[in-house]
Amino acid sequence: MLFLAAGIDAGCPAELSEAAVQGYAHGQLAIAPYTTHQVARNSACARQLARAFLRDPLGRLDISCMAAEATPVRFQ
Repeated sequence: MLFLAAGIDAGCPAELSEAAVQGYAHGQLAIAPYTTHQVARNSACARQLARAFLRDPLGRLDISCMAAEATPVRFQ
């Protein structure tokens, strides 16, 4: 099971995904730190991870691409 969590989502906070993934033997979690709801739509890394997961659901995902998306949003 792959969980893609948004770091900025009051309706479904990443903490819920962190708790849920524990219930799956092969569960994997990626948190897009400065993304809101609809992670796969808003994050190129999340789309890449989803494709990799669909190709190999039991393979370990390399979530290092999330580090490139760790730039805080600047509101002006």
